[in-house]
Amino acid sequence: MKLTPAAEQPTQKGAPDSFTGVVWQQPIAIGETTEPTHVARVTFEPVARMAWHHHPHGQILIATAGVGRFQVEGGPLLALHPGDSATVAPGETYWHGAAPDQLFVHLSMQAADANGEQATWLHPVSDEDYVRDPA
Repeated sequence: MKLTPAAEQPTQKGAPDSFTGVVWQQPIAIGETTEPTHVARVTFEPVARMAWHHHPHGQILIATAGVGRFQVEGGPLLALHPGDSATVAPGETYWHGAAPDQLFVHLSMQAADANGEQATWLHPVSDEDYVRDPA
């Protein structure tokens, strides 16, 4: 067993090549396996969003506060509310972020691949894709 105090998990600002707007990431836990699962709390300021991306082993998101947006490539734009969860398949391309007028907080869980990579980042989400009304 390993206990990691929260004070040892500093919050970091999201990298500008992966995000539009201001996003804060706080690691919560990292499993100790050959392809460890990473758990993080991610906070998006209004309008902030991730670029299109995919994960080698998929991802689980659990909305905890505010209102978010979520879209799988080719699918409808969906709203995420506290308590909602979204499961993304390995290699499935998508984006997620905050609504235009709301903070959004979620927990994310994804496993790294054998090289330690958790995600493959693609291009930013266009304003046109972002501003549509969710289904």
